[in-house]
Amino acid sequence: APRSRHTATFVGANMYVAFGGDQSRVFNDVHAFDTSTSTWSRVATAGTPPSPRWGHSATLVDERYLYVFGGHDSQRMLDDMHVLDIEHHAWSRVEPLDADAERPVARAGHTTTLVSGGYIALFGGGDGTSMLNDTWMFDVRTNRWWRPVISGSPPAARCAHTVISSSPTIVTVFGGGDGHRRFKDLYVLDLERTVREDEAVRAAVVARAQQQLEAVAQQQQQQQ
Repeated sequence: APRSRHTATFVGANMYVAFGGDQSRVFNDVHAFDTSTSTWSRVATAGTPPSPRWGHSATLVDERYLYVFGGHDSQRMLDDMHVLDIEHHAWSRVEPLDADAERPVARAGHTTTLVSGGYIALFGGGDGTSMLNDTWMFDVRTNRWWRPVISGSPPAARCAHTVISSSPTIVTVFGGGDGHRRFKDLYVLDLERTVREDEAVRAAVVARAQQQLEAVAQQQQQQQ
């Protein structure tokens, strides 16, 4: 169906178009365009899909997993994350490692970009009352959100901008708007230090999780 504020992501020779809306409807379907045959097909998915939405973001990880975050369902902003396994066409919800930890507010019109090491960088968007210019990181290996400390002057708050990854740890932000004006400025964000400093945190989290799994397995063996 005709739509806007959807996402389009290339996986191999296929372009996956997810969600979006028109003047009266909001969608949660996924379609694939095969560039080798120039044909469209609707993707039949297993699992529980995200609720219908527009203005979300979609980020491809490991050329297989499509992470969808946030958006708007025509009534409220959303802050949930889901992942589509492209190989099996199966949805699953991504639950944060720590449900009580700080995380991004619900938003739409933001961007998420894959950076080196399995991290997703989130920037900007709007929460329904104000525009945002915050930056967050999500570790797909441990399902952790955190807000990095970033030096320099950030872009003005905005939504509907674009972001590309110009190197493994550098993202470039261009344009967008804040409801009153449109931007033509360009900013570069270097996340190398952020990624490097988090590697020790990630290792500790993984080790702690492994210890917990081993403890549970030992208890189960003792109960048998």
